[in-house]
Amino acid sequence: MNASYLSILASVADELAARDPSLSARLRAAAAKIEAAPPERRDRIAAALRVLDPRLVTLPATPRGPVLGMEVILCETYPRAMMHVQARLVLGESPAEVTGLTAREAHEYLSHVIDSAISPAEWLLRSIPSEDVVNVSLSARNVPVARWIVARFRDHAQRDALLRERVERGPHGEEVRGRYVDRLDELTSADLRPSVRETFDRAARRLTASLERDLRRAKNQAVLASTPRWWRPVRCAVLLDKPGLLAAEGREMRHCVAVYVPYVRRERSVIVSIQVHERRGGVDVTHRSTVEIDREKIEVRQHKGRDNTEPPALCIAALEVCLQRWRKR
Repeated sequence: MNASYLSILASVADELAARDPSLSARLRAAAAKIEAAPPERRDRIAAALRVLDPRLVTLPATPRGPVLGMEVILCETYPRAMMHVQARLVLGESPAEVTGLTAREAHEYLSHVIDSAISPAEWLLRSIPSEDVVNVSLSARNVPVARWIVARFRDHAQRDALLRERVERGPHGEEVRGRYVDRLDELTSADLRPSVRETFDRAARRLTASLERDLRRAKNQAVLASTPRWWRPVRCAVLLDKPGLLAAEGREMRHCVAVYVPYVRRERSVIVSIQVHERRGGVDVTHRSTVEIDREKIEVRQHKGRDNTEPPALCIAALEVCLQRWRKR
């Protein structure tokens, strides 16, 4: 890449200054970085910049160099790494900075992981003996959470705390059964504490606060679609017709109902929350489930309990009563 090319790059940035200031600034920064590099590395640096920001179409697409499969290698030290990782390495970041691992771990990960879809966090979780995770699906949002999980499995008492089934009281006295290990995807770095219970308590408080924000926001949101012509208010059924209500239901019930916003908006689905209250042993208990109903046929498409499990028997019975009422003309 010679000086004339860099001058062309600068002129393109000038032309874009008024139309797209952000892209113009990125082009100028790219030109400066390329110009500061040794001549023999300029093509490779230009290609790395383009990988990280495809808008930089005026930069060379690939340098001349070795090829692995169908892809040109940017970083010869770690040819199996994903292209965006190779690009960051070419631009000066260390393997530890790119992966979030220690230097030794990062070298092993980038050298030996053939499946580029495996994240550093998932790679760390693979160090847990397979016999400890029978019928368990491990997941972690990031490397710190993965390290926390690995450390818990190395301690027998904490591993048992993760794997033991618990019965707890949820919101409104709802009886919630489950294992902490099935809720690992809820954890963020800010939740982590040495104690398993304290960690999940912190996660629950954070999720509850987020849930309350969704509900407050929903009060001021417009409804997604007109109310179905057959809808009649029933004490045990709540019509979820606002984005915030769907988000809150998904977070509290731990399933993906929030993604149904476009279906509700296009009047293809009706989403209803079923909530049945029961007095058991002197304690008020609420049984919960979520239903997707065909708007035209008034038929159940899906009926799910917490974590996409089978809905409670009382919710199934309550929904049948609701459907009978809604189908009356």
